[in-house]
Amino acid sequence: MTQVYGHGDHPYFSATDFPDNLPSVWWDHWARIPSQTGHAVVIGEWGGLWNQTELWGKLRKGTKVWQQALQAYLLDSRIGSFYWTLNDNSFSTGSLFNDYAGYSVEKLEMLASSPRTLMPELEARWHRLASH
Repeated sequence: MTQVYGHGDHPYFSATDFPDNLPSVWWDHWARIPSQTGHAVVIGEWGGLWNQTELWGKLRKGTKVWQQALQAYLLDSRIGSFYWTLNDNSFSTGSLFNDYAGYSVEKLEMLASSPRTLMPELEARWHRLASH
C-alpha cells in the first residue's frame, strides 16, 4: 500500500508536458509492481486541495488537474485506492465534506466512476467467510 499526493516541489509538476508526464512517473514509483511481481498495488491514500488555497499565511497549490489525471490512470490501470479524506479534520489536504463549505461537487463527480464496495456487501462477505 502506498500514499500518492499531488503537491510538493517535484520537477515533474512543472514539466512542460504536465500532466501527460505523470503516467511515467507513477509507473516508475509504484504502478509497475503488479506486472513485475504479480502482486497487487492499492493506493492507501490520495487526494489534496482542489483549488489554490491560502493556509496559515502560505499559498497552497491546488491539485485538481493532478487528481483528475490520477483518477483516470487508476481506472485505466485497474488499481484500487482510498481517497483522502472524507471529512474536514484534514483541511490542509482537502476533503470531500467540509462543515463550513458543504461538500465538494467536483471531487464527488470525479470519484463517481471509481469502483466501490458498499459496507453491507463487505460485511456479508466477512460473515460468510467467518461461518466456514
